[in-house]
Amino acid sequence: IEPPGPLGLFLGCKHEESSRKLPDTGIQVHVMEYNMEDFLVQSVEAYLTLAKVERNNLKVVQTPFLDEDRLNDKDDLTGSGALADIAARVLMKVLYCARLARFDLLKAISNLATKITKWTRNCDKKLHQLMCYINSSLKLRLTGVIGDTVDNVSPGTVQRRRLCR
Repeated sequence: IEPPGPLGLFLGCKHEESSRKLPDTGIQVHVMEYNMEDFLVQSVEAYLTLAKVERNNLKVVQTPFLDEDRLNDKDDLTGSGALADIAARVLMKVLYCARLARFDLLKAISNLATKITKWTRNCDKKLHQLMCYINSSLKLRLTGVIGDTVDNVSPGTVQRRRLCR
């Protein structure tokens, strides 16, 4: 077995180690950030190419969810959406990132994934909203912080009898 090397890019995720002081307590902590910005940029580019959408159509949004008032009930009932053929490709690409480091995307992606076999024009609108949000939030990172000293950390186990039957 090789000795461990420095952290870096692994399966599309940059693992970035650092240390910083917490602003409220001044304690020096060890920080691990999971950066998937490059992967998400590729995902947005794939969406733009596959959906034949211009980049200037991606607006800045604060949420991955579309306001239900903006959805037209007739659109939801009338045939297939224009993005039905590419929806699975786009959603599965961003689902990988969501599961690894962007938990804020999981609900929106999962909701759309349940519609793959019955894709509508409203689903097209929801997918576009999701991709606008991803493009607007590229700088978000999953961040873990450890501030305890080694003597304050101890391993432990939890016994679950119900699962042992």
